[in-house]
Amino acid sequence: MLYGGSGRWESNPRNQLGRLAHCHCATPAERHIRVPVTMPSWLVGNLHFVVAAVVTAVLLSVYHRWRASSLRRSVRLGADVTFNAWLRGSTAPYPRRWREGQVHLGLGAPSWKPRLGIPRRTVTLPMSALVEQIRPVSGVREVLSVDANCMVIVARANDATLQLAVHTNELASVLQALDSRSGGGWRVPSTVTVDVVRAGEVTRYDVKRW
Repeated sequence: MLYGGSGRWESNPRNQLGRLAHCHCATPAERHIRVPVTMPSWLVGNLHFVVAAVVTAVLLSVYHRWRASSLRRSVRLGADVTFNAWLRGSTAPYPRRWREGQVHLGLGAPSWKPRLGIPRRTVTLPMSALVEQIRPVSGVREVLSVDANCMVIVARANDATLQLAVHTNELASVLQALDSRSGGGWRVPSTVTVDVVRAGEVTRYDVKRW
């Protein structure tokens, strides 16, 4: 092997900038410039809360759609029906303030059972009633007590006035279930006019039972 004047053997060349030390025919290495991505400090600190809120909203949306589809299928098949509803009434044994629970429609009189609270006694709903009005949730106190995405069914039975708040996407199925599972005791019009007030504007549309 020949000796060069540089004091280095050919097999042990000097390190050259941009070249690999073990290969004299290597090409210069490419330089990658990385631009740092900056995010606001408040977003970085709360990013996990934002992700959790988005995931929760998606899961709740999927759950509500599944509940509405399941309820619609049960009503069409003539099976027992259970749906979420907030209840309040003008006289006992109905709660005077909004309470969340579930309404069960099957054999016998319809019933409602609170989800939380003490006591959790089952309340028997009337066998016959007349649906007089369907309205949106309104007022600050009602919005805080009931899900804002609900419609309120106002019904009269003898001397008592009942109010059932149900999810909007389940409204048509609930009206159908109240009419069919009570043997016609709950008189529900085939088409109900609903007035929805949003941003001071009143929108009127008809809810038809299928």
